[in-house]
Amino acid sequence: MTRKQTIEVCLTIPGAMQEEASLFLADVSGRSVIIEDDEALHGTVRIRSLMESTALDAPRRKDLEDYLERLKGYGLHPLGMGLRDVFEEEWIEEWKARAATLRVGSMWLICPPGMEAPASSGEKIIVLGHGNAFGSGRHPSTILSLEALERAWHDSMLPAPESEWSALDVGTGTGILAIAAGHLGAKVLAIDIDDQAVAVAEENLGLNALRRGARVEAIPPGLVKGHFQLILSNITLPSQLELVSVIRGLTGPGGVVILSGFLEKDAEGLEARHRKEGLGCEARLRRGGWAAMILRSPPAPSRALPGQPE
Repeated sequence: MTRKQTIEVCLTIPGAMQEEASLFLADVSGRSVIIEDDEALHGTVRIRSLMESTALDAPRRKDLEDYLERLKGYGLHPLGMGLRDVFEEEWIEEWKARAATLRVGSMWLICPPGMEAPASSGEKIIVLGHGNAFGSGRHPSTILSLEALERAWHDSMLPAPESEWSALDVGTGTGILAIAAGHLGAKVLAIDIDDQAVAVAEENLGLNALRRGARVEAIPPGLVKGHFQLILSNITLPSQLELVSVIRGLTGPGGVVILSGFLEKDAEGLEARHRKEGLGCEARLRRGGWAAMILRSPPAPSRALPGQPE
């Protein structure tokens, strides 16, 4: 069997930039990426991907170098790029040996496909082959979303698993939050306007045995119909602000909304916008300059019993 010669591109990036840099490298390489982080890297991550030997031409190499220069201009350090010739089959085996699980809070265990990862009592396993989409589970905004979901669950803000209830994941990316909601018993609709993200999310949802299943659609939030007991939205601040009234319209009585993807300094303004729409803030979470919040809509008004005043 002939071994396939390829080139590994490895970018060294500050941890806070890993999602954005992963999308960039995946776009340049046309392949999935692997993210490595550990204590020895001191807050830095390595992002690896393969390219055909003939594909890493001068223009693509310049794209990579220019990207690092742009990051350097923002004062981000350390930065670096490494290239090495590898056989694809050997690289895959090397990755399998390196692949690591990630625990988030006390409830979530994220692991790559094909890895046996025994969960502790009460942990939910999220199998994630993140491919070329946002949501590897390592970015602060994703971690905050999962921590907020765990808090809402433990504080009994969400329906019981055995009841029929629905969740909406806006801008699903890899589908990681949709999978988490599904593990809590929700019937999930995951949406994204990026066709590539939809394909990745569908693949990841298929890797996780969700009792009620989930579906992925390539539609904007404004076209979604119905009301949901849980809405998850880990997207950029401009998109969050555009969707304030849409989110409110999709939130059922007593429903929970978990927002992330914005910085701490922007949390107050975003909360104020939702408060005007009638959603109250139950909690705010913070990590590395990023923020998340748990919002809740008022419960449905109780109906008076016959013979009692309204």
